[in-house]
Amino acid sequence: RRRARSSRGSPSPRPSAGISPHARISRVVYSGEAGGELIKFAENYRSDGKARNRVTYYYEKASGGIVAADGAEEGAALRKQETKRVRINQSGAVTETLQAQTFFAGMAGFEKTQYSLTWNTAGTKIKSRTVFIYSDGYVDKNSKVLVQSTTYRNVDPQTGALAPWSLPQSSLSKLPKKVSETFYAGAEDDELVDYVVNYKSNGRTVRSISIDFYGDKNYAPSILASTLTLRLPSPFRRITTRPGDT
Repeated sequence: RRRARSSRGSPSPRPSAGISPHARISRVVYSGEAGGELIKFAENYRSDGKARNRVTYYYEKASGGIVAADGAEEGAALRKQETKRVRINQSGAVTETLQAQTFFAGMAGFEKTQYSLTWNTAGTKIKSRTVFIYSDGYVDKNSKVLVQSTTYRNVDPQTGALAPWSLPQSSLSKLPKKVSETFYAGAEDDELVDYVVNYKSNGRTVRSISIDFYGDKNYAPSILASTLTLRLPSPFRRITTRPGDT
């Protein structure tokens, strides 16, 4: 184990003005009875101790629909996460702007990501949708290993749908287009990124392919998965190539 370097004879570091040496990094707030707690929300903080964003958790209600943790039954399945950017002005007023949403499916304790949405800076329109695909197809109660995720832009700005039927068929430039495809390797719940395909603005032409390698010997995830190696060590490196590269 590497020894800590002695600070004898050197001046103690001073925190920057306005920043506490014990500034809070994050916190998670729970709801429910002992042994059956559900995450209510999580907050991340800036270096000055002010909130950066808040992630709120929503759960499936037995009678139908989704509710915040305070209204959920014990053992409820996670169905949605909402990330909002937090801003506090000089008068102390707090504003929250929607940044992202992630939706889940599956039984409680075995939830899988179904799809996610990212919003514009103002939090008024959806910019992109990422769909996750598993070894048994699209996510459902029988889903297993994550094998692929695909991100699209030009989705419906209010619902994030991939098929904006309200658009005229001639508006091809406004139809959803692929931004990237990510492929995974590894066992269930231990999946690692194998490679990523990025597309040009037309959504069809490949811009680049990035391949990830893990560990000191730069193993590819597919090789490590075949040897039943899980929880792979860092570091990892990514090599990106473009069509025409040699």
